[in-house]
Amino acid sequence: MTTIRISDPLDLVTVVPYHLGFRPHRSLVVLGLRGTRLDLAQRLDLPEDPADCPHAAALLVGHCRSHGATAVVLVGYEERAGEARPALDAVSRHLAGTGIRVLDRIVVHGGRAYPIDAADRRLAHDGMALPAENRVAAVADYVAQGRVPVASREHLAALVAAEPGPLTERVAAVMALHPRAPDEAAVADPTERSTGLAAWGRFLDVTDARWFGRRPPGPATVARMLDLLRDHAVRDLLVAWLAPGSLGVDAFDPPLVRLAALRLPGGTPWRPVDGSSGRAGLDLGEREGRLRTRLCWLARHSPPSRAPAGLALLASFAWHHGEGALARVALDRALAIDPDYRLAVLLERVVELGIRPGGRAA
Repeated sequence: MTTIRISDPLDLVTVVPYHLGFRPHRSLVVLGLRGTRLDLAQRLDLPEDPADCPHAAALLVGHCRSHGATAVVLVGYEERAGEARPALDAVSRHLAGTGIRVLDRIVVHGGRAYPIDAADRRLAHDGMALPAENRVAAVADYVAQGRVPVASREHLAALVAAEPGPLTERVAAVMALHPRAPDEAAVADPTERSTGLAAWGRFLDVTDARWFGRRPPGPATVARMLDLLRDHAVRDLLVAWLAPGSLGVDAFDPPLVRLAALRLPGGTPWRPVDGSSGRAGLDLGEREGRLRTRLCWLARHSPPSRAPAGLALLASFAWHHGEGALARVALDRALAIDPDYRLAVLLERVVELGIRPGGRAA
């Protein structure tokens, strides 16, 4: 959840791309608020058939109610004048009698915002230019967290798409020397666990920018990291490390927990996120941004048959840190490769139901 300063509904609309992670097109966005806190942001493509609007509205309103939203702002992004109105009207109808106030209904078209229910009909007709993003205080909060929107959802998906090239080919070649079924679960021996977790520890140590930046992990290291994810106990422990609250540490064998404490970097997100400063002068947002970049890099350079595990890790991290769109594109690719990869299947359900780490279904 992100605390923002709402001085004008247009400020709220301006931060939508930063909250989603991409700039929406032909979209219906429902922003749920509790007081002045942006508690929930939901986005759907505008239904092609107006007859589908009631079903979409029921889904969105159901999540607002379960999240305890006290008010909403509805934003329709359209390319043709009037195409967002059926969806906006359907959500408004479903909100009637719920106790959730509709603060504003705004259509964004051609760089202007049209408050369609404004008392001043001229304002509703002529609209207002969206403010410059660098003049909206809340935008700076997102930028500080490394949250800068890409141009579209397709660009977001490209962050986790396969990137064929020499490194990916060499990783596949190294793994081919010890062929194993991609979905074959195995418990790594103590030596493999120790060396594999050491590689993961270096990879996740975001204070060591040189280790990753100028000299990224070599094919043998990447292969070792990916192979370790076949050990589901280690994989799930990494989920717990990246998404505190999703899994309890007491669910793992104490020797594995002690080994992880030795191999994984300290002062990490493996604790409740409280906004405190990180190591080496990095604040929480900077650390999250670097972790996100590295996990996306790993997804792009994993041989496709071994990518689902890393994509599921990325999805766990993204969902925990409020980046639902990134979680979704990571899961989409994981399940396109292996529709039965269990962790991805479970996470997809978590995202669909809006279940927060340690929370309940939306």
